Amino acid sequence: MNEELENMDDDFQEEFERWRLLAEQGDAEAQLNLGQMYQYGLGVKKDHKEAAKWYRLSARQGDAEAQHSLGAVYENTKDHKKAFFWYWLSAQEGYAEGQLSLGTMYYKGEGVAQDYKEAFNWYLLSAEQGHTEAQYKLGAMCENGKGVPQDNEEAVYWYRLSAEHEEMAQCKLTAMNDKGVISQFIINTMTKPHFGQI
Repeated sequence: MNEELENMDDDFQEEFERWRLLAEQGDAEAQLNLGQMYQYGLGVKKDHKEAAKWYRLSARQGDAEAQHSLGAVYENTKDHKKAFFWYWLSAQEGYAEGQLSLGTMYYKGEGVAQDYKEAFNWYLLSAEQGHTEAQYKLGAMCENGKGVPQDNEEAVYWYRLSAEHEEMAQCKLTAMNDKGVISQFIINTMTKPHFGQI
Protein backbone atom coordinates (compact mmCIF):
# COMPACT_ATOMS: atom_id res chain seq x y z
CA MET A 1 0.00 0.00 0.00
CA ASN A 2 1.19 3.54 -0.75
CA GLU A 3 3.25 5.08 2.09
CA GLU A 4 1.07 8.17 2.28
CA LEU A 5 -1.96 6.00 3.02
CA GLU A 6 -0.08 4.03 5.66
CA ASN A 7 1.00 7.23 7.43
CA MET A 8 -2.41 8.92 7.50
CA ASP A 9 -4.14 9.71 10.76
CA ASP A 10 -7.54 8.33 11.71
CA ASP A 11 -9.51 10.91 9.77
CA PHE A 12 -9.75 8.93 6.54
CA GLN A 13 -12.99 10.57 5.44
CA GLU A 14 -11.31 13.96 5.21
CA GLU A 15 -8.39 12.43 3.36
CA PHE A 16 -10.78 10.60 1.05
CA GLU A 17 -12.35 13.91 0.02
CA ARG A 18 -8.94 15.48 -0.56
CA TRP A 19 -7.81 12.57 -2.77
CA ARG A 20 -11.16 12.47 -4.58
CA LEU A 21 -10.86 16.10 -5.66
CA LEU A 22 -7.33 15.59 -6.94
CA ALA A 23 -8.24 12.29 -8.61
CA GLU A 24 -11.15 13.88 -10.45
CA GLN A 25 -8.68 16.47 -11.80
CA GLY A 26 -6.61 13.64 -13.29
CA ASP A 27 -3.82 13.33 -10.72
CA ALA A 28 -2.44 9.77 -11.17
CA GLU A 29 -1.12 9.44 -7.60
CA ALA A 30 -4.45 10.61 -6.18
CA GLN A 31 -6.27 8.13 -8.42
CA LEU A 32 -4.03 5.33 -7.12
CA ASN A 33 -4.65 6.43 -3.52
CA LEU A 34 -8.39 6.66 -4.08
CA GLY A 35 -8.36 3.15 -5.56
CA GLN A 36 -6.57 1.89 -2.46
CA MET A 37 -9.06 3.63 -0.19
CA TYR A 38 -11.93 1.91 -1.99
CA GLN A 39 -10.12 -1.43 -1.99
CA TYR A 40 -9.36 -1.37 1.74
CA GLY A 41 -12.41 0.59 2.96
CA LEU A 42 -10.46 3.57 4.29
CA GLY A 43 -12.83 6.50 4.78
CA VAL A 44 -15.34 4.90 2.45
CA LYS A 45 -17.20 1.62 2.12
CA LYS A 46 -15.17 -1.11 0.37
CA ASP A 47 -16.03 -1.19 -3.32
CA HIS A 48 -13.83 -3.25 -5.63
CA LYS A 49 -15.49 -1.88 -8.78
CA GLU A 50 -14.71 1.68 -7.73
CA ALA A 51 -11.19 0.62 -6.77
CA ALA A 52 -10.69 -0.86 -10.24
CA LYS A 53 -12.06 2.29 -11.86
CA TRP A 54 -9.54 4.54 -10.10
CA TYR A 55 -6.67 2.10 -10.55
CA ARG A 56 -7.46 1.96 -14.27
CA LEU A 57 -7.38 5.75 -14.60
CA SER A 58 -4.01 5.92 -12.86
CA ALA A 59 -2.66 2.87 -14.68
CA ARG A 60 -3.49 4.37 -18.07
CA GLN A 61 -1.25 7.29 -17.11
CA GLY A 62 1.63 4.85 -16.64
CA ASP A 63 1.64 4.46 -12.86
CA ALA A 64 3.33 1.06 -12.32
CA GLU A 65 1.85 0.52 -8.85
CA ALA A 66 -1.65 1.22 -10.18
CA GLN A 67 -1.01 -1.14 -13.11
CA HIS A 68 -0.03 -3.84 -10.63
CA SER A 69 -3.03 -3.12 -8.40
CA LEU A 70 -5.38 -3.34 -11.37
CA GLY A 71 -3.74 -6.62 -12.37
CA ALA A 72 -4.40 -7.93 -8.85
CA VAL A 73 -8.07 -6.93 -9.12
CA TYR A 74 -8.36 -8.92 -12.35
CA GLU A 75 -6.45 -11.86 -10.89
CA ASN A 76 -8.82 -11.96 -7.91
CA THR A 77 -11.79 -12.13 -10.30
CA LYS A 78 -10.02 -14.93 -12.26
CA ASP A 79 -9.63 -12.81 -15.41
CA HIS A 80 -6.06 -14.01 -15.91
CA LYS A 81 -5.53 -12.56 -19.38
CA LYS A 82 -6.29 -9.02 -18.19
CA ALA A 83 -4.26 -9.61 -15.02
CA PHE A 84 -1.32 -10.73 -17.15
CA PHE A 85 -1.61 -7.62 -19.35
CA TRP A 86 -1.53 -5.19 -16.43
CA TYR A 87 1.21 -7.10 -14.59
CA TRP A 88 3.25 -7.08 -17.79
CA LEU A 89 2.95 -3.28 -18.08
CA SER A 90 3.91 -2.87 -14.44
CA ALA A 91 6.89 -5.22 -14.81
CA GLN A 92 8.07 -3.36 -17.91
CA GLU A 93 8.25 -0.22 -15.78
CA GLY A 94 10.66 -2.05 -13.46
CA TYR A 95 8.17 -2.37 -10.58
CA ALA A 96 9.46 -5.28 -8.45
CA GLU A 97 6.01 -6.39 -7.30
CA GLY A 98 4.83 -6.41 -10.92
CA GLN A 99 7.83 -8.50 -11.94
CA LEU A 100 7.08 -10.97 -9.15
CA SER A 101 3.41 -11.23 -10.14
CA LEU A 102 4.27 -11.63 -13.81
CA GLY A 103 6.74 -14.38 -12.90
CA THR A 104 4.00 -16.13 -10.96
CA MET A 105 1.64 -15.94 -13.95
CA TYR A 106 4.30 -17.63 -16.09
CA TYR A 107 5.04 -20.16 -13.36
CA LYS A 108 1.38 -21.17 -12.99
CA GLY A 109 0.46 -20.76 -16.66
CA GLU A 110 -2.33 -18.30 -15.85
CA GLY A 111 -3.17 -15.86 -18.65
CA VAL A 112 -0.16 -17.14 -20.58
CA ALA A 113 1.43 -20.47 -21.49
CA GLN A 114 3.34 -21.98 -18.58
CA ASP A 115 7.04 -21.19 -18.92
CA TYR A 116 9.36 -21.85 -15.96
CA LYS A 117 12.35 -20.22 -17.63
CA GLU A 118 10.40 -17.01 -18.22
CA ALA A 119 9.09 -17.15 -14.64
CA PHE A 120 12.66 -17.49 -13.40
CA ASN A 121 13.77 -14.47 -15.43
CA TRP A 122 11.02 -12.24 -14.02
CA TYR A 123 11.64 -13.47 -10.47
CA LEU A 124 15.33 -12.67 -10.97
CA LEU A 125 14.59 -9.07 -11.99
CA SER A 126 12.40 -8.65 -8.91
CA ALA A 127 14.88 -10.39 -6.60
CA GLU A 128 17.71 -8.16 -7.78
CA GLN A 129 15.70 -5.23 -6.45
CA GLY A 130 15.64 -6.92 -3.04
CA HIS A 131 12.15 -8.44 -3.21
CA THR A 132 12.41 -11.24 -0.65
CA GLU A 133 9.47 -13.29 -1.94
CA ALA A 134 11.06 -13.34 -5.40
CA GLN A 135 14.35 -14.40 -3.81
CA TYR A 136 12.54 -17.25 -2.06
CA LYS A 137 10.87 -18.35 -5.31
CA LEU A 138 14.26 -18.36 -7.06
CA GLY A 139 15.63 -20.55 -4.29
CA ALA A 140 12.74 -22.99 -4.73
CA MET A 141 13.19 -23.07 -8.52
CA CYS A 142 16.92 -23.74 -8.15
CA GLU A 143 16.32 -26.42 -5.55
CA ASN A 144 13.70 -28.16 -7.71
CA GLY A 145 15.30 -27.58 -11.13
CA LYS A 146 12.38 -25.62 -12.58
CA GLY A 147 13.41 -23.19 -15.31
CA VAL A 148 17.09 -23.79 -14.55
CA PRO A 149 19.25 -26.84 -13.84
CA GLN A 150 18.81 -28.13 -10.29
CA ASP A 151 21.43 -26.44 -8.08
CA ASN A 152 21.29 -26.70 -4.28
CA GLU A 153 24.08 -24.18 -3.79
CA GLU A 154 22.24 -21.59 -5.86
CA ALA A 155 19.08 -22.41 -3.89
CA VAL A 156 20.91 -21.76 -0.62
CA TYR A 157 22.20 -18.45 -1.99
CA TRP A 158 18.67 -17.19 -2.73
CA TYR A 159 17.14 -18.66 0.43
CA ARG A 160 19.78 -16.89 2.51
CA LEU A 161 18.93 -13.53 0.90
CA SER A 162 15.26 -14.14 1.55
CA ALA A 163 15.50 -15.64 5.05
CA GLU A 164 15.40 -12.38 7.00
CA HIS A 165 11.80 -11.74 5.90
CA GLU A 166 10.50 -15.06 4.62
CA GLU A 167 9.90 -17.72 7.26
CA MET A 168 9.65 -20.47 4.64
CA ALA A 169 13.17 -19.62 3.49
CA GLN A 170 14.38 -20.17 7.05
CA CYS A 171 12.70 -23.58 7.06
CA LYS A 172 14.27 -24.47 3.70
CA LEU A 173 17.71 -23.48 4.97
CA THR A 174 17.26 -25.63 8.07
CA ALA A 175 16.27 -28.61 5.92
CA MET A 176 19.18 -28.05 3.55
CA ASN A 177 21.55 -27.74 6.49
CA ASP A 178 20.29 -31.09 7.78
CA LYS A 179 21.18 -32.56 4.35
CA GLY A 180 24.70 -31.07 4.52
CA VAL A 181 24.12 -28.73 1.59
CA ILE A 182 24.92 -25.55 3.52
CA SER A 183 28.49 -26.52 4.43
CA GLN A 184 29.21 -27.24 0.75
CA PHE A 185 27.64 -23.90 -0.17
CA ILE A 186 29.98 -22.02 2.17
CA ILE A 187 33.02 -23.67 0.61
CA ASN A 188 31.86 -22.91 -2.94
CA THR A 189 30.72 -19.31 -2.43
CA MET A 190 34.25 -18.04 -2.84
CA THR A 191 34.58 -19.33 -6.41
CA LYS A 192 31.15 -19.71 -8.02
CA PRO A 193 29.16 -16.75 -9.43
CA HIS A 194 25.41 -16.78 -8.86
CA PHE A 195 22.67 -16.13 -11.42
CA GLY A 196 22.30 -12.59 -10.12
CA GLN A 197 26.03 -12.01 -10.67
CA ILE A 198 26.35 -13.40 -14.19
